[in-house]
This record gives sequence, structure tokens and C-alpha cells, in this order.
Amino acid sequence: MHWAISNFPWKPFAIYIALIFGVRVLVGFESDGANFASVAISVLSTVTCGGIIIAHFIILVENLNRGVDRIIATEFINNRPMGVANSERRNEILKSTLINVNKQIITELKTNYIFKNTDSLISYYNRMISLFTARYARVYKDLPIDGIKGEDKIMLVAKNIYDEDYEHFCETKISLDTIKKYSEIKPLCEC
Repeated sequence: MHWAISNFPWKPFAIYIALIFGVRVLVGFESDGANFASVAISVLSTVTCGGIIIAHFIILVENLNRGVDRIIATEFINNRPMGVANSERRNEILKSTLINVNKQIITELKTNYIFKNTDSLISYYNRMISLFTARYARVYKDLPIDGIKGEDKIMLVAKNIYDEDYEHFCETKISLDTIKKYSEIKPLCEC
């Protein structure tokens, strides 16, 4: 709630209040035309102010999500917790990553949007990778790698590290014979 109040667009809201109050004061006499003008301006002001507030928060949430995505991707790229086969070591790295991510979100984005545990952080990271994979297939599949810039470049690095770490994890936890035997079989479909 504090985040919404501290990021509320007070200027458009103040203009809205001034318009409504001004119309009520200026149109003080009781004629049909004055009432119609008062109602029309009130409705128009309410719709406009509501639209501005909604657009403001949509842009704000998108920017917040982009910032969170960048922070998480950078931490996972630098720490690479998913490629560690030893579960105790992986959990240590994930706890450290969780602390670093939460600190950066609070200091850089000036919000108390924090992850409560490593499971929620991993789930968010997996969703980021899935969304980027879909975006890559839709937007970048026919473009050269050099055409990818900015945040998507960071996500490309994160996706490639994610794939490499997953391969490494599977190779260390599952025997090569099992991988070789069962990776050649297509899954059954219940069609």
C-alpha cells in the first residue's frame, strides 16, 4: 500500500479536484444548461483522471518488473546456482542470491518488493526464462545474435547459462547411459 501511495500521480489528481471544485463554484446558479455543463465536465474529468492514473500505474509496474528482471538475471548469471550439483552448496548460493536480490530491489528500485524465499525466487526466474524463450522464438529467431540488444541481451546470456547449467546438472546427477538411452525416445502423447 505504501508503494502505491508514494507513487500516486498527485498532480493529475490535484488538477481533477480543482476542475470539479471549480465547476461546482463557477456554475453555482440553477439552470438546466449549468447542470448539464457541470455533469459533463465532471464525467469527462473523472474518466480522464482515471485513465491517467491507470496508465501511470501500468507504466510504473512495467518498469518495476523490468528492473526486477534485470536484477535477478544478473545475480543468476554471476552466481550460477542452478548448475551446482551439491544441494547444500546450491542452497547456500540461492540464499545469498536471495539476500542480494532483495537488497538491490530495495536500494535501486526504492520499493519493498521482496522475495520471501528461494522457491519464489527460482519460480520467478524460471518464468522469466520461459517468457524470454517465447519472445526469442517470436521476435529474434530469424535475426542474427548481434541484433539482440539491451535487456534482451542479458536475458539471452541468462537463458544460455540456464541451459548449460541444466545440462551440467543432469550430467552429474543422472548416469550418461540413462541420458543416452532415454533422450533418444520421443514422449508418448495422449491424443
